[in-house]
Amino acid sequence: MKRKRFLSMVLCLILLVSSSTVAAAENALPESEHNYADNAHIVWEYSLDNAPYGLYITFSEDTCFEPIDYSASKTGDWLTIYTPSESFAKMFTGSELAGAEVYVPDHCFRLSLTSDESVNAYGFKVTSVRAAEKDEVYSVLCHPCTEDADDFSLCFSKRATAVPENFNFNEIIFPSFYREGWYLAGWAREPGGEICCDMTDSPSPDTTELWAHWIRLSLSRNEILPFSNGEGFNVDGKNRYYLTAHDYFMYHRNLYRTFGVGPFPTPIVSAVNAINPFLRKYRGSCFGMAVVTALQHYGYIDVLPMQNASCMAEMQPEKELISIINYYWMQQAADWPVENKLYIAGSPLFKEQMKNLYQSAAGGNVVLFGSKSMDHTVLVTAAYTNAKGEHILVAYDNNVPAFYGTSYNTLSSFTISSDWSSIKYAGVEDVTGIYWTDDFSHFESLDLSGKGSVLAWHRAFFRHIKTVFLVLWQIMSKAF
Repeated sequence: MKRKRFLSMVLCLILLVSSSTVAAAENALPESEHNYADNAHIVWEYSLDNAPYGLYITFSEDTCFEPIDYSASKTGDWLTIYTPSESFAKMFTGSELAGAEVYVPDHCFRLSLTSDESVNAYGFKVTSVRAAEKDEVYSVLCHPCTEDADDFSLCFSKRATAVPENFNFNEIIFPSFYREGWYLAGWAREPGGEICCDMTDSPSPDTTELWAHWIRLSLSRNEILPFSNGEGFNVDGKNRYYLTAHDYFMYHRNLYRTFGVGPFPTPIVSAVNAINPFLRKYRGSCFGMAVVTALQHYGYIDVLPMQNASCMAEMQPEKELISIINYYWMQQAADWPVENKLYIAGSPLFKEQMKNLYQSAAGGNVVLFGSKSMDHTVLVTAAYTNAKGEHILVAYDNNVPAFYGTSYNTLSSFTISSDWSSIKYAGVEDVTGIYWTDDFSHFESLDLSGKGSVLAWHRAFFRHIKTVFLVLWQIMSKAF
């Protein structure tokens, strides 16, 4: 999946802790070689006295870097603009800076050029740096509303610039600016008020004071698995899919108990998926990791004793746990009839099911959420409506567990349009082929101990059918 915003912030953070700075010659404007070299990492620093309201930096029309291709393994080249105080950092690639003007809320800035092993371009040339005038900027007092963070002031520019993305809250880095177990959804004009400014927007020029708007996450950091899906689980020294003989046997036994030998396709499909499970090369088990996390949260299973762990965050990818994860990963074939699928955008059920999904997450439920277009499954752990009226789903993504709950800009998020007609990932990728459920009780019939309720899946199936009819009835009532 595309992770441009996430990758940008990670790269900026790495830069801030690893760069060695070289001051530019006195009064000389920063400029790279043309073309710049491969495998370069060069930092320029520039300051201007008597600039209490920040600086405007203008770049030449020739400024260009090898574009970053987020869908390929090739890194590309980029220039990061940041302040020595580490309160602002923004990354540019391709021709985004050609002829552009960038506002920096400080009297000093650094430019860091990073290039990969091949393909380069002109680089950059700063043509002017000037101090911002008082009437060109405005200051906002921000109240983070946390016990360990003080209030702070930020400067924003009133001027329109040539850069598509104006300076905003998403470009501010607060190393310790977060609340454990909460998510910073935006800013309000009064304590506890509605969101008036999103994290990706600058506040309006008439704003003088803002209060952080936090929402609680339904999963804490201690409740998530600390290792990443897709990084390769080292089982017996090999990167492979792993399932114990016992779990493999229980997989088929539970399917038989639940569905019997009737004309139902699930056991057949599942058996095909389970061919040679013991030595299969690992391909990822996001569904299994999400299900295990949710079942542990709701108390349907307890995997902690197998590693004498006090919480999920202490669990390691050892073979017994990986086997359980892959056991539930294979249960997707049994799970699909009881999921509240959204099918395709434009279907009669889509908007109503979008609302149901959002309301469930906003009400504090953990929601299993996946998409065929992403080929991925996550757990939605919070939801809110932003200043634009869009509906945001915040998720624990087991591809990047290390960043869950650590700050406002490192969680996966999905944006549902204000009219509930579409959904995007990170505001870029359209998400299709959606499935979701907030009721995990049907997994009791698939319990590894074999003691779960045989009827649990059937009850969940009929609940799902009831939900479908209720939604259809609502649609018909509105139509007439």
